[in-house]
Amino acid sequence: MFRLVGLVLTSLLGVMSLLVLVVVILLAPFGAVLTNPVVGFGGGNLPYVSRSGVSGTEIAAGAQLLADHVYGPWANEYDTVNDPFMRSVAQFWIDSCGSNGVICSVAQSGNLQCVEFVTGALFLSGVRLPYVDDAIKFWPAYASQSGWKRVSVAQSYPQPGDMVIWQGGEFGHIAIVINVSLPSRQHDGLVTVAQGNGMGNRWDASHQSSPGNWYSMPLHANGTLDTWNGYRVLGYIRQDSK
Repeated sequence: MFRLVGLVLTSLLGVMSLLVLVVVILLAPFGAVLTNPVVGFGGGNLPYVSRSGVSGTEIAAGAQLLADHVYGPWANEYDTVNDPFMRSVAQFWIDSCGSNGVICSVAQSGNLQCVEFVTGALFLSGVRLPYVDDAIKFWPAYASQSGWKRVSVAQSYPQPGDMVIWQGGEFGHIAIVINVSLPSRQHDGLVTVAQGNGMGNRWDASHQSSPGNWYSMPLHANGTLDTWNGYRVLGYIRQDSK
């Protein structure tokens, strides 16, 4: 009798163990999904989702955030050792323009160029540019780029999130608008941009190398802007909302 009961109990325990094993196997994938965090594009810590319909305000916020982590007289230096935020952005540059896990020269700290600053700022807002080249080449390239709109200074005042294109020097210059004060009949307006590889005027000379040194330009009623000698603002590139 006791032997029979023991056999029955052993059988029941075996069945229960089998059921537990099946449940564990079935639930294992769900456990992986719940416990593995979503990492950023290229293995960084910032989630990256390419999406359309990103507002200019979001793009401006991404540019301002990046500017707050870039420093130096020309806003082309950053720290990936002590700044985890910049490690994530640098990983994006490694993936987007680097080779064999090495960051491209135009995105390296101390040599960060204006174009790569812009790609990094747009990455932070979830936008990947369909075309990237020297700054001055953006102007003709985006004249017919699907999903994007190019407007000259005579056509429209700038908006937050716009890419600003300068003509000047060999390669031109590009930055992102983060704030606009429109002109009136009595007073000029003001356009403030976040940028890389350009001298800002937010801080005085003693703090010229500090992060977040934005650049502001007077905006006239006719749409033209006062800027550096030898440079001229051609206009703006923004996502087409049509």
